[in-house]
Amino acid sequence: MISSLEQLRSYVADERSSSLNQSEHTVRLFVTHSNLNETTFLEIRFDSRWTVRTVKEKLATHCGTNASAMRLQLFHESAPRTTSRSEERCASGKKSQQNVLMTEVSNDDAKLGYYSPLDGMRLHVIDTDPMSVSANGWLEDLSKVEKYVMSDEAYEKREGTYRQWARKKREEDPTWTLQKEQQKLRNQRKSTNEGEVDVEDAIAAAREKTLTTYSSFECVRHVVSGSRCEVNPGGKRGVACFVGKVADTAQQNGDVKEEEEKEEEEEQKDVIDMPPSLPKGYWVGVKFDEPVGKNDGKTPCGKILIPECPPMHGSFCRPDRVTCGDEFTEIDEFATSSEDEEI
Repeated sequence: MISSLEQLRSYVADERSSSLNQSEHTVRLFVTHSNLNETTFLEIRFDSRWTVRTVKEKLATHCGTNASAMRLQLFHESAPRTTSRSEERCASGKKSQQNVLMTEVSNDDAKLGYYSPLDGMRLHVIDTDPMSVSANGWLEDLSKVEKYVMSDEAYEKREGTYRQWARKKREEDPTWTLQKEQQKLRNQRKSTNEGEVDVEDAIAAAREKTLTTYSSFECVRHVVSGSRCEVNPGGKRGVACFVGKVADTAQQNGDVKEEEEKEEEEEQKDVIDMPPSLPKGYWVGVKFDEPVGKNDGKTPCGKILIPECPPMHGSFCRPDRVTCGDEFTEIDEFATSSEDEEI
């Protein structure tokens, strides 16, 4: 793997890679424009088999000049020019080796290869259209662009502006500054972060709240042992076989019960004791009609709570997920309605 990465790095970084992996007919040229003094298009790829007319059409997509309004010049230049067009035109006639005019690319029907371009040469576009979109610096001189300026009267009429907000703050506190407001927000954010509850503590608190919800007999008062039921989510139907409870550790150790708990013992006489291997609170043992359960009626410690329960037909559910009623009959997926039987 390392050798492959090294090979890829050497391939990308190799100065020869871009030229070695291009077609023999491809040539990479710098492109400059007579109206774009600050812009040089770097290494645009051309096919030497293209006609000059096709080259102009491609250049039009880069510089915006219509192909019919272009004059092309090919310079022997291997790097972008650092002087402006005006400085170039006003030069005293001294031409460096890198800025030599090779030829005028004037025949639209000739192939580009006829002019013998080489990688790194500069193709200069002269825009002959006086109404060109790039004339007089319209594509580079931002001072020529009309900008929208809102008057103070119009800004004062707007609602919810910074000026109104800052004025209100200064009325409340004459020494108010934006820096003070930013520092105040930073301090509030810091104090909020310091007051954040630990994630583990939050999870523990949520778990304790859940267990408290299932510790009261009220949560299973609607469940009738032996009745048909439906468990949601999923709409799984079956029989509520029993109501069970995992007692608190303190109660299992024989601690004194509250008077209210003693009064409920009569109502809870049908509630069976479940082993402490399950979370504390009330549970409902359900025997499903289909194999959509979690077990075969046994607790994790192996105690049988739902007799004669086939594998994956039993489950111990929290009471709020169980709804009892005679309407939850066994679903026959192959039954047909009376409408289907009539012809």
